[in-house]
Amino acid sequence: MHYVVRAKAVAEGGKVWTDRQGNIHVEGADEVYFLITADTDYQINFDPDFKDPKTYVGVDPLRTTREWMKQAASLSYAELLGEHYTDYAALFGRTQLELNPDQKGGMTLPTPRRLERYRTGAPDYSLESLYYQFGRYLLIASSRPGNLPANLQGMWHNNVDGPWRVDYHNNINVQMNYWPACPTNLSECEQPLIDFIRMQVKPGKETARAYFGARGWTTSISSNIFGFTTPLRDKDMSWNFSPVAGKLLGIGNDMLVYFFFSFANLNFYPFIYYQIYHSSDMKHLNAFLSIFLGLILLIQPESVFSQSPAETIRWDSSLCLPDTGGKPHPGLAGAFSGCIGDFLFIAGGANFPDATPWNGGTKTWWNTLYYKDLNDASSAWKEIKDALPSARVYGVSIPLTDGILCIGGCDAKQCYSEVFALRMQNGKVEIDKNWPELPVPLANMTGAKLGNKIFLVKPWCKS
Repeated sequence: MHYVVRAKAVAEGGKVWTDRQGNIHVEGADEVYFLITADTDYQINFDPDFKDPKTYVGVDPLRTTREWMKQAASLSYAELLGEHYTDYAALFGRTQLELNPDQKGGMTLPTPRRLERYRTGAPDYSLESLYYQFGRYLLIASSRPGNLPANLQGMWHNNVDGPWRVDYHNNINVQMNYWPACPTNLSECEQPLIDFIRMQVKPGKETARAYFGARGWTTSISSNIFGFTTPLRDKDMSWNFSPVAGKLLGIGNDMLVYFFFSFANLNFYPFIYYQIYHSSDMKHLNAFLSIFLGLILLIQPESVFSQSPAETIRWDSSLCLPDTGGKPHPGLAGAFSGCIGDFLFIAGGANFPDATPWNGGTKTWWNTLYYKDLNDASSAWKEIKDALPSARVYGVSIPLTDGILCIGGCDAKQCYSEVFALRMQNGKVEIDKNWPELPVPLANMTGAKLGNKIFLVKPWCKS
């Protein structure tokens, strides 16, 4: 893929000149601003010809960036700012959020200081509103019709390459970028994601046929703008083999599209529904969809949130896991979790305790169990080290009438077929191992208890 970036300095007073190496010099100027245009020769293709090496090649970036630079240079700074503001404000100004506006605590402090106070539990409702609008700002700036969707870094990165190749992770990451799109009245910003899903359909049909002998289409945990839909190659396939990723993209997006009824044109929903699903032959997804719809109904049977005007929406910082090593707990991914009576349980999981992975951090698996009395806000988390049979992550938690059933999971080396239950008897936590093992080791799956049966959707197993 070819790309072109042009930069032009516009100075008031002094002089601007460029040396033979292409460096821009500004001397004696009162002020200077820079015009930047950038483009690639990439063109999205919903019907790619797999034998044509230029099937994703479109415009000439030398020409487009030259034309854009000429147009920008013909306008003053005030005119450019005015055009930008008009474009941006038309989206950003649609939604306002005020939480307890009569409580102004922290508004005059610098943001780092506000964050420090917030972590201690001090209320700062305007900081929560600011964070809400910051998320909208990022989506407006990184995802607009006609461009590509926001990837792992949104659109900002300081190098050509980066962690995880700055790609699209279809297991949950790209969906998370767009969770705020429609609920915050930014439906247009979701269009690049719709196009991205559509462009994977044709190559995804080949993946479904070649890997699974199936009709329809799918993609995998990672995909890119050139129709890559197959699983990645790795010695450990536990983290990257996700044959249902294509449907998860569509289902996740359909959940988002539902919110169009609150803000946008009602005709937009059938358009999106058709574009994503029509070529997928929905009748072959009935069993798959019934599992996930069952999960949705179990988690939120009424899909209604109500609040008395006298109540206050706030984050209860007492539920944050206890500090570790004098620092806030980094959180846990993929832990077993649930409630037993009035107690919240979190067990196992993984994180990067010392540093983020792109800063050299090492992933750590845990077998620690935390539990807390939800009826006592002042109670501290209780911790039991080495509580599980072994450290593990990405299993399934099933609520029981008197406990939490923990199924499967994996660590850095293997997946598990083990099934056990967490129980609490007379204030003491117990591990009940009197459960049959799975027929195969499983991880990275989802599941639900329907009646007296437990259903698991297994995207990956290893014997």
